Amino acid sequence: VYDDLGGDDSLAKVFGISVFPTGLVDFRGLFSNGNQSATVACIEGLVQESSESYPSATSFEAGVKVDGSTLTVDVSVLSVVSEPAMKLAVVLVENGIVKDQKFNGNASDYPEIDFNNYVHDHVVRVSPTGCTGESFPVEAGKISSKSYSVELEQSWDASKLEAIIFTLRPFPASPVQAVSRAKYTNKAGAYVDNVVSVKAGESVSYDFQ
Repeated sequence: VYDDLGGDDSLAKVFGISVFPTGLVDFRGLFSNGNQSATVACIEGLVQESSESYPSATSFEAGVKVDGSTLTVDVSVLSVVSEPAMKLAVVLVENGIVKDQKFNGNASDYPEIDFNNYVHDHVVRVSPTGCTGESFPVEAGKISSKSYSVELEQSWDASKLEAIIFTLRPFPASPVQAVSRAKYTNKAGAYVDNVVSVKAGESVSYDFQ
């Protein structure tokens, strides 16, 4: 994700990231771009840890509509647990932006990449909830819903917009942190319970991931 929010709401600011690229899994585990095999092992370890120790308790039904200069995100969440401290986040990103790509190495080593016409995906445009979400209490077996509207800027291509929607759940009293190379964090105050992406003009039905 290319973070275009800036200020105190940027992911880099929230998580204290100063070295790029830096990876982040479920708002719980940070990892740097070091040795390739070690980095892959770290990512795989964090993903497995999420699956085994932090199973999703929420699922989504969501749709994204564009009407003129207004984009609307409708979200319904079905939870299998009651959690008064659950949060919901919506982040609008744009894909397919062709711009220069900054590169500090020797570009000639990568002849297959055109750094002057690089395709950038998942560029953050706006977040009506903030990247760490807003209060969204849920009850087990019940559906909770909310809608968000965003005014689109003229420079954005509405056909390439996508909403990233995720729930955040408070950490357990004794969080599992077993991946040795990961740098664990709780700076968001919660971890990502589940996430779904919905492109403009599309919708998704309930699915636990």
